[in-house]
Amino acid sequence: MASILVLALALFLASIAVFALVKVIAPAYEIVPIPTWRLWFVPYKTSVEFGSLFRLRGYDIHWDERNGVVTVTLYWEALQRPDFDYSVFVHLIDESGQIITQKDHAPGYERNYPPTVWLPGDIIEDPHQLKIPQQWPKSARCFRIGVYNWATGEQLPAFVNGNYVGNFTVLICVGDRFVLKYP
Repeated sequence: MASILVLALALFLASIAVFALVKVIAPAYEIVPIPTWRLWFVPYKTSVEFGSLFRLRGYDIHWDERNGVVTVTLYWEALQRPDFDYSVFVHLIDESGQIITQKDHAPGYERNYPPTVWLPGDIIEDPHQLKIPQQWPKSARCFRIGVYNWATGEQLPAFVNGNYVGNFTVLICVGDRFVLKYP
């Protein structure tokens, strides 16, 4: 009888150890930068540099009309170690460029991995959830994306193939796909 209790106690303690390892310790040490191969599966690929610090490598857009939410996931690459925790803005805009709704935050903030700890080559997945107005027409799906210094409001310049294209980029829905447009 005593050996059964000892065996049960040993199994119980072993299960607690496994649980602690998998559910407590491992998430605390989760590596935030995603592997480069994950970019292969990003539906919309691009290469827009913001300043000399960040490159937008791609994006994904998921509409949840039932819950009135759109998630714009941006995939950033660090070109060098940023000197400041810059913020990224994602604006849902109308045809005249007026902001309908927006989400601003530092990329990586949700996982406690702000830009100042990024290393060159790090790829960061950056989801932005925006609330969609109920009467928003499906045909008017445009997003404005940029990077800025939240302390001063100064936006980083955007470059494509080394050419200055403005301080932001615009994603426009054409049919069922999104295309990049520059101001």
